[in-house]
Amino acid sequence: EAMEERDELAFALAALGRLYTTTGAFEQAEICVSEALGEAMLLDPRDPEHERSASGLKAHCYFALGTLRSAQGELDQAEPYLLYALQYFGRIGARYDVARTHIEIAQLLIDVDLDRARDVIQTAEPQVVSLGVEKLDVALQLVRGLSLIESDPTSAQQDLISARAGARKLDTPEVLWRASYALALARKAAGNLQHAAGACVEALETLRKIHDALPRSLRRCYLSDPRRQAVRRTFADLRQSMLAES
Repeated sequence: EAMEERDELAFALAALGRLYTTTGAFEQAEICVSEALGEAMLLDPRDPEHERSASGLKAHCYFALGTLRSAQGELDQAEPYLLYALQYFGRIGARYDVARTHIEIAQLLIDVDLDRARDVIQTAEPQVVSLGVEKLDVALQLVRGLSLIESDPTSAQQDLISARAGARKLDTPEVLWRASYALALARKAAGNLQHAAGACVEALETLRKIHDALPRSLRRCYLSDPRRQAVRRTFADLRQSMLAES
């Protein structure tokens, strides 16, 4: 019973670490995930009673570490952690988490190795289709749209419009601002600056709503996160470009 309580605490710490990562509170995320991983390493994988929980906990910890490093821009460190997570999720047959991890790996590879990112997306597509989970459908549309922005902005917009609609339906504001911002980038690449600015405004408005709903202690780090600062810079660039054209 004591071991089960420690497992539950470690899983909760890993989940809290992912939440802190989302809000840009990277120091707190590091503390939570490191403690969770420390607990995971204490479990004996040779014990049949704890084998599955040990693998599952390690998978969630490595996934949390991978997404944390990705958010911090440390992409060379992020991928190995996500690959470890993929290995452990596969070991316990966690199909949803395998698909989700593939999507995360594709997301970070877009800025590093676009060809590899597209290969990972192709791997994730049948996994997502077979699961039939709308949340994963939206995540896949978002990352696939991002991967097409430079080469095929028209197709990218189709995916990203679908992702944005799905995020609205599911009421997932964190996904909504990302889909709106990605759509702004795709429209900018297509030369449609006015509509790009409109999508950027929606992303900024969504960010503001999320910010206002957060505890005060997390608000500053949320908007100072480089991922969100990029939205502001893109909007400023779009306004300047539109003024230059007028």
